[in-house]
Amino acid sequence: MSTSEDIKNKTFLITGASSGIGKAMAMQIADAGGHVVLVCRNQGRAAEARSEIIGAINTAVVDILVYDLSSQKSIRELSAEIHKRYQKIDVLINNAGGIWGERILTEDNIEMTLAVNHLAYFMLTLLILDLLPPGGRIINVASRAHSSAKMNFANLQGEKKYSGVAAYGESKMANILFTYELAERLKDRKIDVNCFHPGMVNSNWGATAHPAFKLLLLLVRPLMISASKGAETGTFLAISENISPRTGGYFAKEKPIKSSKLSYDREVAKKLWKLSEELTGVSLK
Repeated sequence: MSTSEDIKNKTFLITGASSGIGKAMAMQIADAGGHVVLVCRNQGRAAEARSEIIGAINTAVVDILVYDLSSQKSIRELSAEIHKRYQKIDVLINNAGGIWGERILTEDNIEMTLAVNHLAYFMLTLLILDLLPPGGRIINVASRAHSSAKMNFANLQGEKKYSGVAAYGESKMANILFTYELAERLKDRKIDVNCFHPGMVNSNWGATAHPAFKLLLLLVRPLMISASKGAETGTFLAISENISPRTGGYFAKEKPIKSSKLSYDREVAKKLWKLSEELTGVSLK
């Protein structure tokens, strides 16, 4: 992997970084010399992740920010803190997410999967976009789980019928639609936007899923890859100089791949964008 010579001068903000591929990407980027900022929901787990990274890499520069990405108030507070503490964010990695076995509404009255897996990506990205310089990068963690998603806007929050698996698939489709649309809108600013599928990763993802889905995860666990392996494509997109396409790509195993036909529909992407603006009160400036 060819990496930038000045990576030691770069700041990498990673959400959902206390475990799984978020923490693994932080470890890999810190090992390459980058300054990593871990955005986590739990103070204790955040501190443990920071200690683990510094324990493994004694030269690591690691900060932690503890905020709840299911809360729009918390995301706005996170943005304010980022602006207060950092002059620039070179790479934003939107990774935090989950799957829920029952329909749960956030304090903003938004279905949890949509709120955390998509709207948090959308909201945080647009709120701190002014800190990303030309040459900056935005990386969204997506999934092949998007492949069968239909983006049913009439039931996007499970109002009529809820399935945790379907909600997750639609949120991952939303990640890819958002990636492609944002890449187009930021071309003139020379900020690159890509997304990736990490693979089936052995982590604590799925802990809040339906019991039947958790049983399925248990059965396929022997086939899963490690969090470190799953993180490699994200790290590649964050630090490599050999990325093609530079922006607007969907990657797996460090190579561009095709996403589903629906994910390339600009009308669907624009409809999702408009809805996201309405649900968050945030727009691109």
